[in-house]
Amino acid sequence: MDSDQDLAGGGAALEPGGIRSEGVSGPGAGARRPPVRPVGLVRALWGISFGVANCAGGTVERRRPRARTEEDDDTMTKVKGGRAARPAAQRPEQSAARPSLAQWAWEWVKSIAIAAVIFVVVRAFLVQTYTITSGSMENTALVGDFLIVSKAAYGTRVPLVGLRIPGYEDIDRGEIIVFQGPHQPELDLLKRVVGIPGDTIEMRNRVLYVNGEPVDEPYVRHIMPDADGTHPSMAWQVPYLLNGGAPNPYQPSLNNWGPIVVPPNQYFVLGDNRDDSLDSRYWGFVDRDLIKGRALFVYFSYDRDRGRPFGWLRDVRWSRIGTVMR
Repeated sequence: MDSDQDLAGGGAALEPGGIRSEGVSGPGAGARRPPVRPVGLVRALWGISFGVANCAGGTVERRRPRARTEEDDDTMTKVKGGRAARPAAQRPEQSAARPSLAQWAWEWVKSIAIAAVIFVVVRAFLVQTYTITSGSMENTALVGDFLIVSKAAYGTRVPLVGLRIPGYEDIDRGEIIVFQGPHQPELDLLKRVVGIPGDTIEMRNRVLYVNGEPVDEPYVRHIMPDADGTHPSMAWQVPYLLNGGAPNPYQPSLNNWGPIVVPPNQYFVLGDNRDDSLDSRYWGFVDRDLIKGRALFVYFSYDRDRGRPFGWLRDVRWSRIGTVMR
């Protein structure tokens, strides 16, 4: 296709009569003829139609064709071998280079690292799971129960720093807590809080008294009705006895002890299975810093005592799933 370039000025308008003005002025300017250029058949026909339109009194404005750009060349459909080729803009680009093994491995490492960080944060500051392995809290918590414990409830310590993040509630009587064993630091224990700082607590004939008032405990279980043995480890109670409130000599037993005053920052805990629980009666108070969280609910449970293969599939206690600890 021939290019159609203007002679001068780049955008001169056509004047009546079909003669192109070259921008010359003065006498004889109209007699100046533009240089002659060879034209093709299409251009000749276009000139004839242009002249006819002018002769008929019409006005035709010729617009200068825009110069073809590289973009036009890319999008122009070309015929090759009798078959229309796709515009370049529609041709499929070469497939992006596949990620190398190192890039693939790095993406996996990043994903695993992020998941690990989230797990550590959740486990250290929000919630943690525990499994019940002893019967000291029956029938509130059974062997084979899996518990969700809120660490955010009472606050938790920041590892390696020692600072404690405040919780959203205070520890209160009746709540079931998980704590580090004062007598065995490698053990985490589950017990019920019965005495908070400043309380005076005692037990008379299996009835718990707090600040002189009997406590209704429907959750308590007794498996040995006549048992009321003494133990040498209960001697720790003597320094905390209320003045004049305890018999002399003081001989605490399983179901008769106190009255004991709970010191600041300390808690007195008992197992619900009172006849089969090692708790504060034997090894003393639980320091606030040893408390890890509050037990919330059972998220899974199966009967471990049956001892059958695949018991976690065959002996699921469906009725216990979702049981709230209270």
